[in-house]
Amino acid sequence: MTEVELGKHVIKWLTAEGWDVYQEVSAGYSSARADIVATRSGALWVIELKTSLSLKLFDQIIAWREHAHFLSVGYVRTRNIYRHNPYQNIKHYFAMNLGLGYFTVGKNDGGVDCQKPRYIKPHAPHIVKNALHPDQKTMCDSGSKSGGYYTPFRDTVTQLIRYVAENPGCTMKQAIDTIKHHYASDQTAIVCLFKFIGTKVIPEIVVDATKRPYRLFTKKDFLIESTKEKTDEHN
Repeated sequence: MTEVELGKHVIKWLTAEGWDVYQEVSAGYSSARADIVATRSGALWVIELKTSLSLKLFDQIIAWREHAHFLSVGYVRTRNIYRHNPYQNIKHYFAMNLGLGYFTVGKNDGGVDCQKPRYIKPHAPHIVKNALHPDQKTMCDSGSKSGGYYTPFRDTVTQLIRYVAENPGCTMKQAIDTIKHHYASDQTAIVCLFKFIGTKVIPEIVVDATKRPYRLFTKKDFLIESTKEKTDEHN
């Protein structure tokens, strides 16, 4: 069972219990991403997943102790768990003394067992709460290693590409005035995004720098516009 498959079983359990589930959530202040963040009635539950229980998994989940009300780990449950890993019960004891909960998912049947965590009063839950976005529900599976997860920058770029596609020949200022970007100011957004256009970061957009103000097009629209201008010049 992969981490993605493990996550699907845990998410199914959470959804059935009335939790709203977000996947691969980055808090923004570091490179750390929570595999799962579940919300219900204002409470935040962070869950980290691994195919086996380990100290590394504990280290990952403890990093969220200031930002969520509940913390749990999730891992695959083998048929004879204690025989294959005699230290498993020690890890369970360690988890319970830290107030952590855990999900175990049957390797063969996918059955989910949940030991619920203790309630924690976090100092800064807003950090995780403010990082939640609807796209995190479906954009990338929890436990995925292939990327494709939501980030505020990616959301800004997606909005920019959509705006330019709908408004070929627009200026960057027009786009930034309209979309909801993550930068501290409009000017910072304009300067930074111009640097990425035409690179592998934003290859979908082309800048027409033949006259000011510079105009933005998708590649397809730029080709159409260039052909049209050449035709007009010829005539």
